[in-house]
Amino acid sequence: MDNKYNEEYLALARLKFYFGTKLHNFEKREEPDFGNIRDNIGLEITQSYFDGEQIKILQEIHGKNYTYNEAVLALKKYDKKGKFKGEIGRTTPKSNSFYSSLTKGMVDTNIYFDAIINVIDKKLKKLQKFQIFKRNFLYIIDHGHILENYDVLEYLLPNIIRVESNYKICFDGYFIEQYNRIIYIINHHINYINK
Repeated sequence: MDNKYNEEYLALARLKFYFGTKLHNFEKREEPDFGNIRDNIGLEITQSYFDGEQIKILQEIHGKNYTYNEAVLALKKYDKKGKFKGEIGRTTPKSNSFYSSLTKGMVDTNIYFDAIINVIDKKLKKLQKFQIFKRNFLYIIDHGHILENYDVLEYLLPNIIRVESNYKICFDGYFIEQYNRIIYIINHHINYINK
């Protein structure tokens, strides 16, 4: 099985908290990726990438409880060709924990958030041609910058509303999976759940 197929089914399984027993009625299809005829629900699943190659490199060190030194060694082992353009550093001068960035130096984090908005815009355009269910949802697997609560409220939500204004048919809700949680925006109301 390919990675896209696995990620779609993992995303579907993670939505048990929202769909409950209705989850069992979803069937694999295309446009949208899953449909639940019985409950009249459609679910499209996609990914948001800022820089796919850089993201893949960082994924090799995140979520593995590495110390700073272990993360540096893992990065060197994985990135033998020296393609990583970002940086890795200690969170404080004497700390054993680390931070990582896709870029060196200061970066406008909105570029990461715009990648989410761009994928929403792209999928809204495709939604106009999908089989439309009574309720339609978009699940985004995002490996960009961690969205803080204020980022979602002050930047992401207003931009979702702005993009939606260009379309006749919109999603009823969005699920944005990040490293440690799922942000879900249903009818423009924001909620969070830890994975």
